[in-house]
Amino acid sequence: MLKKIRNSFLIGFLVFIGFSCNVFADNVDVTRTGNMELSYQYDQKVLSDLTVSIYKVADIDAQGTYTYSGSFTGRTENINGLSASATRNLAKVLAKAVEDDNIPFTYQEKTDSLGILQLDNLPVGAYLVLTEELVEDDNRYVILPFFVSIPQIDSNGVYIYDSFVDVKIEWEEIIKPTPTPTPTPTPTPTPNHTIIPPSTYDSIIVYVSILAVSVIGVGIVVYYIYRKNRKKKGANQSEE
Repeated sequence: MLKKIRNSFLIGFLVFIGFSCNVFADNVDVTRTGNMELSYQYDQKVLSDLTVSIYKVADIDAQGTYTYSGSFTGRTENINGLSASATRNLAKVLAKAVEDDNIPFTYQEKTDSLGILQLDNLPVGAYLVLTEELVEDDNRYVILPFFVSIPQIDSNGVYIYDSFVDVKIEWEEIIKPTPTPTPTPTPTPTPNHTIIPPSTYDSIIVYVSILAVSVIGVGIVVYYIYRKNRKKKGANQSEE
C-alpha cells in the first residue's frame, strides 16, 4: 500500500504554540468570539462535500489556561503545556471518547466546492475536529483528529482570533487483490455402453455348438419315435 502525507505547517505550529506557549502573550479576551477556516486539499485534489464534526472540548481563561468543558468536563488528561506529539495523541484519545460515549458534536458542516469549511462567531476555547475519510476510485484520503484553538498565537506572541488551518491529509492507494480464477470443473466421463460383438472365431464356435445341440435333440426325438413305433408293431404281430 502506498502512503503519502501532506504536512500542515499551521497544525504543527500554531496549534502547538496555542496549547503550550502562552506565557508571553497578552491576556485572552474571553468575551470575544473567533472564526475558524479549514482547508481540505491534497495536492491538486479538492476534498469537497466532506462531513466535518467539531467538538468544543475546553474553555480558556484570560491567562491562556485550558479547562475541560461541556461533555468533556471532568476528564483527567493534561491539556496544557503539551508538545506537538502529545497534542496529537490527546486528539486521538478524545476522538475515541467521542465514539465510545456517543458525545454529540457542537458543530457539523460540509466542505464547499473548494474544500473549505468556515465557521464564524465561535466562543474562545479548544476544539476537536473529526473528519470523515474519503474513498474515491482507488484512492483513500484520511484526516486524523486534530485540535484548533481560538485564539491562537502568532510568531510575535499576539493572540489572533481568526484561525486558518491547512488540514493535514493522508493519502493511500487502494491495492485491489487480483481475483483467483475459478477452476473449470473436469467433466465426468460418460460410460461407454457399446456392445462389442464377438470375434468371427467365437461366432463360429457358438453357431456350431447350437447346431450340435439341435442335431442331438432331433436325434433323440427320432430315436424315441422309432422305438415307440417298433414296440407298437411287435404288439400287433403278437395278437395275430
